[in-house]
Amino acid sequence: MTEENPQITLTWYAFIEWFTFFAIGCIVLLSFTGMFMSFSLTESVVSSWTLPYGQALLIKYLLFLILLVFAFINGFLIRQKVKNNPHFSPRPWWKAESAIVLAIFSITGFMTEQEPPHNLEPT
Repeated sequence: MTEENPQITLTWYAFIEWFTFFAIGCIVLLSFTGMFMSFSLTESVVSSWTLPYGQALLIKYLLFLILLVFAFINGFLIRQKVKNNPHFSPRPWWKAESAIVLAIFSITGFMTEQEPPHNLEPT
């Protein structure tokens, strides 16, 4: 492992400090708009789980919960680790969180090709 410059660690800490509040704002905004869209596009979110659109929506919700766990780890726990250990790099954790985000975007792309369930009784 290479020695890391303490100035770089301060840069990591400053970036994490700034980005955490920005990310929290984005998550809150996405949560509200996502719930609004889910409840306005589908009659019953739970009943729609029998269709491909509803199943993708369920998987997206579950991945979003995992993303919130990673966000907590990266936003609060990793921040303390960077502050206490000048040789710690948060990049592997950020890469893991990015993989979850990529999966959520992929499911969202799949959902744009599906028709939202409007009339679930005949289905």
